[in-house]
Amino acid sequence: MELGGRTFNLTLGRPVQFPLFTSTSDRVAASGEIVAVGEDLHSLPPIHTVLKSSENKTGQVPVHLRALLTEIGTLQLWCVSETDNDQWRLEFELRGSAASARETVVESMPPRFSEARTSIERIFGGQPTHGTPVTTEVKQLWRGLEQTLGPREQWRAPLLRELWGALFAGARRRRRSPDHERIWFQLTGYTLRPGFGYPLDEWRAEQTAKIFASGVNAHKEKRVWTEFWIMWRRIAGGLDDACQHEIWNYLRPHLERRLNPSTSRNIAKPKGIQPESLDEMVRLAVSLEHLGPDEKSQLGDWIAPYASTPGPWAWAIGRLGARVLMYGSAHRTVDPEKAASWLEVLFDAHQRKVEGALFGIVQAARLSGDRSRDLDESMRIRALDILGEAEAPESWRHLLTNIVAMEDADKARAFGDTLPLGLAA
Repeated sequence: MELGGRTFNLTLGRPVQFPLFTSTSDRVAASGEIVAVGEDLHSLPPIHTVLKSSENKTGQVPVHLRALLTEIGTLQLWCVSETDNDQWRLEFELRGSAASARETVVESMPPRFSEARTSIERIFGGQPTHGTPVTTEVKQLWRGLEQTLGPREQWRAPLLRELWGALFAGARRRRRSPDHERIWFQLTGYTLRPGFGYPLDEWRAEQTAKIFASGVNAHKEKRVWTEFWIMWRRIAGGLDDACQHEIWNYLRPHLERRLNPSTSRNIAKPKGIQPESLDEMVRLAVSLEHLGPDEKSQLGDWIAPYASTPGPWAWAIGRLGARVLMYGSAHRTVDPEKAASWLEVLFDAHQRKVEGALFGIVQAARLSGDRSRDLDESMRIRALDILGEAEAPESWRHLLTNIVAMEDADKARAFGDTLPLGLAA
């Protein structure tokens, strides 16, 4: 709904505040009507934000409002420039810890954003809200989006989350074909990665988590399974404890049967559809940082025998044995003795020149400053010697000698994926 009858001046480039109110009154106000603040209006936490234009302009710009009720029942409020193609969506952070006002940054959407959204709506949805699609062919959707919005590596977090909204509105229609399902999983995981760090990500991850139980429709297509697991790994950081355990409870019998040689012959094949893409199942499982130490230890012991062979194994052992988790609580780390045993495995894997082993050593031997988590100094010294001989980056060695944060490139390596620009993860 375009509320074009009234123009406002929007301040760019410096902090602003938007007061919000709610009402339980029976009175019905027309769209665009000015209502006096009285006893029937109750204040909500205001939006504190900084609005940026696509050309980094400052000052004031005339805008009108656009309101949109989405298919998933959420209200979007946009400020649309009267002078150019800029438009800003106001983020309503009214869930969880939203009561504490904090400043966010709202960036203008790219000029051709409406075309990109319309393409998604045409492929995965019903009737597009407005705009002209850049493509109506699902296999060409990635290419069409990049032609419209620029290279995907340059898509910033605000844009990614807006694309997620259009995708999730069409979640039910992802089953139109194997290609629809595969591309939907790809795009949804990419636009919501790493599942946290942007306003309302907790809610977005919660909504996405509801589709896990429905699984893969094109279950005979390995490529679809691969993208299914990658999507959950990408957003794992935003999934709560219950959802991560739901995923683990599904994966566990399949992983045990396929990875644990001591019991695989005695374990019956789980009933129902058999998932494919073992490597991605493993990468997802080790990314579930809300699992308890015992569960992680069990999984790591299944994986460790494979660590000296090509595949996800060395990276996976490093992620499981990490002394500092990427998003999980410190009490979810495995005990130092277990991590030390896996570190020996990683030493051997590195000698065999297995990809991922050296960074796995960094994660398992990293200094946290917590005696209950850190390895013996002798183990860290051995790890440092190996890093020195391998001429590893100085930032890696620094993690073993100082209590410091990971650099962004190393965070991406630990997550197993790139992180969006403009994200506070």
